[in-house]
Amino acid sequence: GTTMQSIVENTKSPIVFHILHDDTLNEINKNKLSLIADNSGNDIEFHHFNSDVFGTFADSMNRFTIGTMFRIMLPDIMPDLKKIIYLDTDLFVNTDIEELWNLNIDNYCLAAAPDCSTIRNWGTPYAVAAGQTRRDRYFNAGVLCMNLDNIRKNGSLFQQVMDYVSDNPRTWLPDQDALNAIFSEKTLMVDEKWNYFIDEARKNNEKAEKKIYHYAATLLMLHTNNEIDRVCYFTILRTPWGEQMEDGLLCNSMGRIVDRTAMLEKLLKKATQNNIRLVFYGGENSSIRNAMRLLNRKFDSCEWHEHLKENEIICDDNTVYIVSADADDSNGLEILANAGLENGENYFITQRFLHYTEGGFAL
Repeated sequence: GTTMQSIVENTKSPIVFHILHDDTLNEINKNKLSLIADNSGNDIEFHHFNSDVFGTFADSMNRFTIGTMFRIMLPDIMPDLKKIIYLDTDLFVNTDIEELWNLNIDNYCLAAAPDCSTIRNWGTPYAVAAGQTRRDRYFNAGVLCMNLDNIRKNGSLFQQVMDYVSDNPRTWLPDQDALNAIFSEKTLMVDEKWNYFIDEARKNNEKAEKKIYHYAATLLMLHTNNEIDRVCYFTILRTPWGEQMEDGLLCNSMGRIVDRTAMLEKLLKKATQNNIRLVFYGGENSSIRNAMRLLNRKFDSCEWHEHLKENEIICDDNTVYIVSADADDSNGLEILANAGLENGENYFITQRFLHYTEGGFAL
């Protein structure tokens, strides 16, 4: 709804919204989506999917819902369309998408923006590690301008993607890796303004610009005082869900500040006591290093454990553990609790007291 609202407020040309959905879209929300289109003088069509078409793969999506695969059906369900813009639902479109539509992709199957995290070396997707595409050509599939005619000429997209995920079980971004491997040399790479990660904008405290902001793996956060989040928030309020969302979004953001402040106060009170032994627990990551920096400790001089067992945990008033939430394959918090330690007293989770930009929890 927010993605649609931001589009109609920034795009002058007439639009036909195609909503790809399964049974999780109820009639109330369906009517609200229609209301956004109707109130702006645009059209909307709904396309229902049964996940059975994906077979047993639908049950092995892990961190994703099967909805992420619906895009690969576009060439089949819309045989009369030559071109379409695909958009994820976690986007804030702060620009006129007609410019994206008008790109000349006659000689390409797709137009897409480079994946922010990949080109900045924050991570290496499977398709890049496997040599199926180059790092500088790896795109994020959340925004795609698709030449459906050329895609059809390339063969069945559905079958190619399903074959890819079957042949490459180690991929953790199944649809995105597949599209990158299939269309590596058939994609027009465009400016990252067409798919710009909100994390990057927050980190640099950027102003709201004419871009498509992607809330990939994060949520709206008002406590960062970032202009883009504020503009997005007021856009949400103008949707048919605005009234019911207003208090929840504010409470979530304010609650994060209250929790972080409380953890910091407790931690600093403990850490400044005489004879307190600080033990850092977790992988050598930015979260642990930022916690050390906050407590004015140097890594080389700290007591630090990558792994701990319950019988190695010391439970007394003079020992405080500073632990990353992903320590010991995300079992670290359970290990400390089972050893009798209390959160906020004997151990402190780095993500709870660090700022979001330092590796702290978003909410």
